[in-house]
Amino acid sequence: MSTIMEHYLRRTPNSRRLYDRSCAVVPGGIHHSYRYYRPYPVYMSSGSGGRISDVDGHEYIDLWSAHYSAILGHRPPFLMEAMTRVFENGTHFGIPSENEVLFAELLADVLPGVETLKFGVSGTEATMFAVRLARGFTKRRTVLKVAGGWHGPSSDLAVAVYPPYDKPESAGILPEMTAHTRLIPFNDIEGTRRVIEEVGEDLAGVIVEPVMGAGFVVADPEYLTHLRKYTADRGAVLIFDEIICGFRLAFGGAREYFNVIPDLSTYGKIAGGGFHLGVVAGRADIMALSGFSAPGTKSDRVLTGGGTYSCNPLSMTAGRLMVEFLRDHKDEVYPHLDVLGQRARAGLSRTLEEGGLPAQVLGVGSLVAPILLRTKAAAPIRSAIEATALGDPEATQLLHMALLNEGVYTLGLKAAWSSAHTTDDVDAVTAAISRAVEAVAEELASLRPA
Repeated sequence: MSTIMEHYLRRTPNSRRLYDRSCAVVPGGIHHSYRYYRPYPVYMSSGSGGRISDVDGHEYIDLWSAHYSAILGHRPPFLMEAMTRVFENGTHFGIPSENEVLFAELLADVLPGVETLKFGVSGTEATMFAVRLARGFTKRRTVLKVAGGWHGPSSDLAVAVYPPYDKPESAGILPEMTAHTRLIPFNDIEGTRRVIEEVGEDLAGVIVEPVMGAGFVVADPEYLTHLRKYTADRGAVLIFDEIICGFRLAFGGAREYFNVIPDLSTYGKIAGGGFHLGVVAGRADIMALSGFSAPGTKSDRVLTGGGTYSCNPLSMTAGRLMVEFLRDHKDEVYPHLDVLGQRARAGLSRTLEEGGLPAQVLGVGSLVAPILLRTKAAAPIRSAIEATALGDPEATQLLHMALLNEGVYTLGLKAAWSSAHTTDDVDAVTAAISRAVEAVAEELASLRPA
């Protein structure tokens, strides 16, 4: 057993007990697959600002930031005080309220190019409805997505998410469910153009993450500009999956940052203010198909439904207050996040190189992702496929566990810095990585003798 693993097991006995209990009643022990790692995950008990604490009493600098959603850190005071008052009036009625009107008006006002929108409960719902709207609006079948792109587990989009990309993504998804979902190569203008020409008149739309959740690979602005032109020329719908990017790259999200306006965007995470939310938003003529007054019969309209807990007072109020805060403080929040991200990328690059671990550090703004490599790569990584092909999963797993031992919480080595973090936190993480890299290098030397 590795020294890093032994240290982890000694630190986390209460997490291990909780995991063992969970395995007795939950298949695999964990409800959300991405939260699992071997031998078992740390179980958390509380969080405040940029830190979280586990059930064994250890504190961590939190780089996971609640699936990248906690842009202000955990428990921002203004939000906690306001939500206490909301709780007093009831958590959910399943009936329209003023809260949803106020929030919808706010989003339509601040998001570039957004005319109308609909709320749901999750990002998965939002992307599923966006694809359905694209097909309903164009009356075509084929939707294109990027290999390695993650848009939630809806059957239409559960294609080529994890390697090997040429195998079915899951049991239970029938081939005909994904027969009209095709792949395009990220940041490859010519390769994408060829696929679009092959699809021809059946192209309903393209869905893309402007910053891929897989390794925070950033889209070239020219790539997004070409996607905008290709889809517009063919009357197809361009969809930005902004579940991660929305309100993080800039206040106006990817639309503002890249200065490209898609037909539809999907939002969640930050926009929920710590509560569950999904949003599909964009052109009024496309969104109108989901309205009750859309012409024709039910087969001419697009079925959407946000679930029992959609538009509950908690998510509507928390989301509105979060967006209002970011609007009113954007000149403070976003420059600070950029400084943290830039400092972290520079520090990680230097530390990994000094420690002898080949790597490229990707990301943009407050998003940071070191990709550990089997050998040093000369060319920058430009897609999830390249990151997978060049990556060193064994070293990545060791470094992840070594960082947990150092009091740094991350999943997949990715970091989403919050405004609650400081440059001192960045420096502390860089120092922790330096120590962790030393431990990883020692173990790799024993596992991979020259």
